Amino acid sequence: MRILILSCLAVLLLGCSKKEIMHGVHPETRSISETVVTVGQIKPRAVAEIRSELPGRIVSLRCKSGDRVSKGDVLLTLDPVTYEQNRTSASLRLKNSRLLLKKLSTDLTRHKQLHDKSVTSEQDLEDMQCQVDQAEIAVTMCSSDLAKAEDDLRKTTITAPLSGTVMDNDLETGQVITGADSYSNGTLLMRLADMGDLEMVAEVSELDIGKLSVGMAGRATLEARPDTPIDGVIYYISPNLSTGRDGSQVYTVRMRIQTVNGLRIGLSARITFVTAQRSGVSLPTALIQAADSPFVYALRNGKTQKVPITLGIRDSTNILVDGVSTSDEILPYDRAQ
Repeated sequence: MRILILSCLAVLLLGCSKKEIMHGVHPETRSISETVVTVGQIKPRAVAEIRSELPGRIVSLRCKSGDRVSKGDVLLTLDPVTYEQNRTSASLRLKNSRLLLKKLSTDLTRHKQLHDKSVTSEQDLEDMQCQVDQAEIAVTMCSSDLAKAEDDLRKTTITAPLSGTVMDNDLETGQVITGADSYSNGTLLMRLADMGDLEMVAEVSELDIGKLSVGMAGRATLEARPDTPIDGVIYYISPNLSTGRDGSQVYTVRMRIQTVNGLRIGLSARITFVTAQRSGVSLPTALIQAADSPFVYALRNGKTQKVPITLGIRDSTNILVDGVSTSDEILPYDRAQ
């Protein structure tokens, strides 16, 4: 009796095992979207770095970080005293040079009259002409000096080159700054960003960059606002590799985005680009065997067969295939043995 019971139990287990082995998955007809997923940050498209061409001490600071300014608004003023003195000195030098030129021109006229009467020599006339020429050059140089002094004085008042929001302004009244020249960029005073014209800047690996193109649509999901997706369009792809935030080699992709209230510079987002979309017979990618010469195990007429297939596009879980139909039953590797 004990032997008979054990024999019956073994038969039942074998039956269950066989049924489990023969169970598979039928291919399904579906639409699949192939995507490239990356991360990016919101940045302003137009950013102006505000620097002074002149060194000086800040005597008036008209804005702080976060303030909205319009093009032409005064941002800050440098102490103008030295530059006012330079303008006064240049003006006086110009006035003096003009007086000298006037006197020498009168003398030259008189020398010409005397020369015509043979009272003065040719050499005296030439010397007199040379003095007048030098005086004219002096007037030109003094005029240039005055124009520069007036321009420098105007530059002590620094205005906004565009309308935007003030960023990175850590200045204080009384602070001494350096000016920008051919040897130095000078002190970075602040940045102005046009918050009405934002973009999404993403880093894309060299494996995926070939799937993207200018004009392709993308959708960004902000980490801070996952319920508010933002649509955009690629308008720029960098032609060369650069080092990404994590140290890897990446391409920079810039995407124009729609205006959404509450967007802030620096917000991170997950960006999805749909690179292809097709319909057809599909299978879970886990059922595909041998990537080089792909095939699946199909149950046909009660027998397991090794069926070669051609792969199409895929998403995160499924892939389009040619070579099987929805009537086939596809077995995983461990159940096909």
